[in-house]
This record gives sequence, structure tokens and C-alpha cells, in this order.
Amino acid sequence: MDLLSSLRRVLRDTESFRAVVDAVNSRTDAITLHGLAGSLNAFVLDALRNGCDRQILVVTATTNTAEHLRDDLETLLGEQSVRYFPDWELIPFEEKSPHVEVTALRLEVMQSLLIGEPVVVVAPVTALLRPTLEPEALAAASRIISVGDVLDLDELAKWLRSLSFEASNQVVEMGQYARRGGIIDIFTFGAEQPFRIEMFDDEVESIRSFDPATQRSVKSVTEIEVLPRREVLAGDSWWG
Repeated sequence: MDLLSSLRRVLRDTESFRAVVDAVNSRTDAITLHGLAGSLNAFVLDALRNGCDRQILVVTATTNTAEHLRDDLETLLGEQSVRYFPDWELIPFEEKSPHVEVTALRLEVMQSLLIGEPVVVVAPVTALLRPTLEPEALAAASRIISVGDVLDLDELAKWLRSLSFEASNQVVEMGQYARRGGIIDIFTFGAEQPFRIEMFDDEVESIRSFDPATQRSVKSVTEIEVLPRREVLAGDSWWG
């Protein structure tokens, strides 16, 4: 048994930590822990995550603290178990949209929570004060496209535009799509690379990820999930 595993076992066996786990599992309204500093916060959250079969939201006072805690948790839990929910990083009432990568991270976190992934979400408090989509709206604005689906590309392109996707001659950035005959390329949030959907008549024949720099296919997949490009959709208000 390595040192980290031994430390985890020691913490799990303490009476005070078992009381914390019991309180979390019983959904006690408030739990206060004292004396935690530095990376010890991440260590306790790591043990708590392994002792509770629940999603966990950790709210920090600043972005800097959130980023350090995220890094520590990724070291302990692995990147797949940790999500970072960033702030828009805009001045209040500034008439600009958040950077596309910030929106992508926020939507990915919300989608993970919506489908019930057992993740730890780390967020600065300012990130939680920004308006975003209701869970029902996010579910309604998302779509899974699978090989074998019957698909109308005109309808799909119209739907993508309604989600603020940008029509382009060639897809190179998240939030873009391009259509050429019976082929449509989509770079959706939550994906490292864009996808190319090829049709046979009105049926999805293949879906492949591709390198946006070379436009060469990388690998075939059976389905993709398309998320909206913005947190506020057409007809909604930023501050409503």
C-alpha cells in the first residue's frame, strides 16, 4: 500500500471524518470543518468523494483559490472526476459575451451534472452569480446524433443557428459548423475536435472526428452530443 492510500485509510477510519460522511449522506443542511489549510482541503475532499456517492460542489472565495484547488483535486482524483466552473471574467454590465472557451467549460460542467456524473465541481463564488441555462433548458437545447439516425440537414443547420452556432466555410473553432452537400461538420462544446457527419440519402452513414488544421479524419464514433453555443439563448435576457 502506498503512502497516499495509507493516509486515506487513516482519515477514513477517524470518528470525526465518519461523522462528516454520515452528515453529507443524510443531507444535513450545514457542515463546518475547521483547521484545513493548503492542499489538506483537497485531501479531505478526495476522501469525502470516495466516501459519498454524490456530486460535490466546492465554492471558493476567489478564482485563484479555485484553480489551485482544482489542480490539487485532479492530482488526487484524476481529471475525469473534477470539473472547473469558471467565471465569465467580464466587468459587471460590460456589453460583451464571455470567451467561447469559458462558455464551453461552463456548459460541460452543467451537462455533467445534468446526466448525473459523480464529479467534484470547483467554482469561485462569482461564477455562480452569473446567469445560465436552467437544467430543463439545457436538456431541451442539447441533441444526440447517432449513426443510423434519419436526419434532415436543412433542419439541423437551422437548429444549430438557433443555438448561436456560426456558419463557416471550414470549421476551425468551437461553436462553428459547415455544410457541403451531404456532409456537415460541427465543432460542439465538450469535444476536443470537431466532427464530420456524412449522410447516405437521409440517414447518418458515419460520424468521424477530424483535425481542424489538416481536415483529416482521426477516428470514427457512433454518436455525438451537441450542446448550445451560449448560456443565454435567443429570446432570453442576460439579466432576467
